Amino acid sequence: MVATGVGASGKGPDATAQDEPERARYTRRIALPYPERLESGPVRKILLLTDRTDDDPDVSEVGGCGFSNWPTENLTIWEGIVVDWENAVGDLGFGTTRGTPTVRANRLVEIETIYVDEQATPVGLGTAYIVNGVVDCPGEFRGLTAERLPGVQIQTGPGVSTEG
Repeated sequence: MVATGVGASGKGPDATAQDEPERARYTRRIALPYPERLESGPVRKILLLTDRTDDDPDVSEVGGCGFSNWPTENLTIWEGIVVDWENAVGDLGFGTTRGTPTVRANRLVEIETIYVDEQATPVGLGTAYIVNGVVDCPGEFRGLTAERLPGVQIQTGPGVSTEG
């Protein structure tokens, strides 16, 4: 079962990159073990990809994810941070904003195994995405569709930690 969201392209998260060349630059399909301590679910959370760890992973854990055309032959493994946030200044849309949007992190959770659909345009180190859709995956994994957030600063206050 797929809970869909609409991305920058104005179409659902499972539209193929071949049908929408612009989509490849903004949207990724991602699978990760989603931490239960982020109770409200992954939609509207920010995912920051911090380190690429494996470009030829064993995909057996996520091969059964419910994405249409899930490209298990073209996945890489990243480490990253899931950010539970509130909007401090600006707007996190793809519309026009004045200045650089800034978010305030309420909670950060490090994830060591994030499967990312590399597509034709590789993911850049430190890229931030906002989750807009969820699909079922086997076991502890959850499939996410996420759109890139160019120019976003993630700020944390005193006492904010990635510890569980």
